Parts: sequence; structure tokens; C-alpha cells
Amino acid sequence: MLAGVLNYLDRASLSIANPVIRSEMSLAGTQMGGLLAVFSLAYGLGQIPAGSLVKRFGFRSVLGGSMLVWSGAQLLTSLVRSNPVFQAFRAILGLGESPFFPATLDAVQSSFAPERRGRAMSLVNTSTILGQALAPPALTALMLWAGWRGMFAVIGIAGLVFATIWLTLGARRSAHLSEKVNSPGKNAAPFSFRNLFADPDLLALLRTKTMLGMMLGFGGINYTAWLYLTWLPGYLASEYHLKLGPTGMISGIPFAAGAVGMLASGILTDLKVRDQQQSISYRRHLIIVGMLLSAGCTALVVRATSLPMAVAAISMAVLFIHFAGTAAWNLIHVSSPPRLSAQVGALQSMGSYAIASAGPIVTGWLLDRTHSFHIALLICSVVTTAGAVAYLTMTVKPIVIEQ
Repeated sequence: MLAGVLNYLDRASLSIANPVIRSEMSLAGTQMGGLLAVFSLAYGLGQIPAGSLVKRFGFRSVLGGSMLVWSGAQLLTSLVRSNPVFQAFRAILGLGESPFFPATLDAVQSSFAPERRGRAMSLVNTSTILGQALAPPALTALMLWAGWRGMFAVIGIAGLVFATIWLTLGARRSAHLSEKVNSPGKNAAPFSFRNLFADPDLLALLRTKTMLGMMLGFGGINYTAWLYLTWLPGYLASEYHLKLGPTGMISGIPFAAGAVGMLASGILTDLKVRDQQQSISYRRHLIIVGMLLSAGCTALVVRATSLPMAVAAISMAVLFIHFAGTAAWNLIHVSSPPRLSAQVGALQSMGSYAIASAGPIVTGWLLDRTHSFHIALLICSVVTTAGAVAYLTMTVKPIVIEQ
């Protein structure tokens, strides 16, 4: 949970500093959209080796190493002076953060009984939305005190300290307890970097309809989540002419609502865990309902005539999309073999971020040309609805592959 909070503080930092960085570095909306999207593209591409690494080395080592990488990239971002270098460090940040969900899926799968995994996964997910809720007020205050460069440096250093503690405690635990459950790859074939990208299990998963449906469907979830995470402060500043301080305070409200959606989803998910097919169907219905309600709320944002109305509609859109997203992560536990949960989660993230990465770019491009977020929000609503259709039509059966 602590790693999840740090993870989302880091990835939200650029969106919080969006107006200030655009002004200081003279970036157009399209350029800022590209800068916001390079993280998600790298994050999505990093899912393939991330899932294989977790399968081979276990969640403790992989998550600790990834925290060192992403926190180091965040710290070095405080020194950038040009857009290309900025993009390079954002890409490293994305690659470093890519093992987070595959690692936490493996941790939940191997550490909790089936009837408790829904709540456990919802707590992991809640930590990420907690990071998003804390980010606007906390990072805005930090930026007002130390500037945006100081903000990047402080949270980068915090991540390095936490990663060191995580790895130290993990090493001590490994000295006393067997790592057999958490390191399923110890009896596997010798490690090679080629196997990270050519794992036969990955290729077999990609040939299943359910896996493809999860990738496409979660793309609808992530498109909405990533659009609000990256452009919400910019939206408030542009549409309602808010200054930095009020923007930071108000931007946290929708993500606090998202935490409520995650916790509610986790509690409801654990109500039915006995029969596999019933569990799959139940989770799919939670996902689809949440996505459709979120799409409707996003469409309402366009019709908002006041700041309170807009914030209320955005808050409900974020609540329902994270309600659906938590159910989608829990669908993996009942739809895939336990030994493949990390890789299924990695492929789901990879496919979804390939879709979601278009959100910041499209939004920035439309902002430059229309000086409005209305069309971008309507596109978001359509993409989320299409994702719900993918879950409805393609994820009916569990994933079955030959060993």
C-alpha cells in the first residue's frame, strides 16, 4: 500500500505541475500531451518483461528494484532543462513503475485465501487512488514551497529511502522463510533477457479471446482514469480559471471519491467466490455497470454550468471507473491460473495503456485547436463504453492454456 501511494504521487507529479511547466518551458498543449503520454507508453511496454520478471524472481525483489529505478528517475527529472531530456526521464519512470501491478497481483495471489483476495486487492488499489487524492494538495503545497523541481526531488528521495527499507526487510525475511511460494521461477529454465519477451505463456495468453477482451476492456477503464489523472488540474485552470492553490485542493476531491469506489468494489467482489463461473459472471457485471455509469458521468461534465457541478460529475466518473477497475483486477484471480496471474495482469496493463496513452495526446491536440475540453471528454465517454462492450462480449470464459 505504501509503495502504491508513492507510485501514484510520482506519476501524478507532472499533471500537478502541468500549468507551471508549460509556462516555464513554453510547451504547447500537444507537447504537454506527448510528455504526459510518454510515461504511459513506456509503462505499457514495460509490462511484458515485468510479468516475466515477477514470475521468475518473485514480487519482493522485483518491486524493490523497480522502486529504485522509478524513484531515481523522478529525482533526476528535477534537473531537466529541455523537453527531450524530460521525455527520456518520464519514459524511465514508466518502465520503472511497470512491475507494480504484476508484483502486487502475485503478492495477493500467493498471500491471501480466495475469499479475502477481493478486499486485499481493493486495498492495494485504494492505495493508488489515495496517492492520487493526496497528490494535488500535498504536491501543490510542496511546489509552492520548493518549486516544481524541488517537488520532483523530494518525492524521488522519499521513494529511494522506502525502496531501501523494502529491500532490507525483504532480505531479512528471505533469510528466515522459504521463498518457494513467492518465487515460482526458481525451478524454471535458466534466466535470459530473451525469455522476458518470448515467454511461451505470454504468446499462449495472447491467443485467448478472454485475454484480448481484458486488454481492450481495461483500455476503456484506463483511458478515463489516465485522462483525469493527467489533465484534471489543466482542465480546472483552463475552464474555470483557477490559480495553483485552489486547483491543487479541488483536484483531490474526485480521487477521494475514487477511493470509495475501490473499497466498495472490493467488498462486493468478495460476496461471491465459491463457483468459478459464477464468480467470473458476477465480476464482469460489476465491471460493466461501473464503466457505463462512469461514461455517463463523463458526458455530464460537458454540460456542467458551474464549478461545483463539474467537480461533482468528475468525482462520480472517477468513483465508478475505479469501482470497475478494482473488479477488473479481481476478475484476473478467478479467470486465470494462479501461476499466470502476474503475466495476465501485465498483458492487461500493456494493452490498456496502449489505448490510454492516446488520451493525453488527443486531449492536448484538441485543446490547442478548440481551446476546450468538451470534445475530449465526449471521446473519453465513447472509449469507456466501447471497453464495457469488450468485457460484455469477450471475457465470458476463463483463460485456459496448455502447460
